Amino acid sequence: MNNMGKAYQARIKVYDIETLEIEKQRLKRMCRQMEREMNSRLDHVKDHYGSMAFNSLFPGADGESNIFKWGLRLGKSAWESEHIRSFLTTAIFSVVEFIAVRLGINFFNKHFGEKHKKQD
Repeated sequence: MNNMGKAYQARIKVYDIETLEIEKQRLKRMCRQMEREMNSRLDHVKDHYGSMAFNSLFPGADGESNIFKWGLRLGKSAWESEHIRSFLTTAIFSVVEFIAVRLGINFFNKHFGEKHKKQD
């Protein structure tokens, strides 16, 4: 996939308009090749970013434990299910909302509650 070495070797010295056009075409071909290679690398990252992140967090967990593999497969198949993903998202937002409301109530009571009025 990496044929860029040949493209770099084919450079020519530009002395007139004709050789300039030839060089422009060569550079366009090289640019298209680099774009295709970059797109294929980007597709690879898109397809594997989850496992790359997981392997960076848990570097030794790639195959030593069958229980770990089983749990990973179960988690992956559960995450691919739209119902489970929706449930988990809703549950996470509910917990975050509950914590935010409790913090808001505590803040309000601390600054504007009955105890504060009595101290004045």
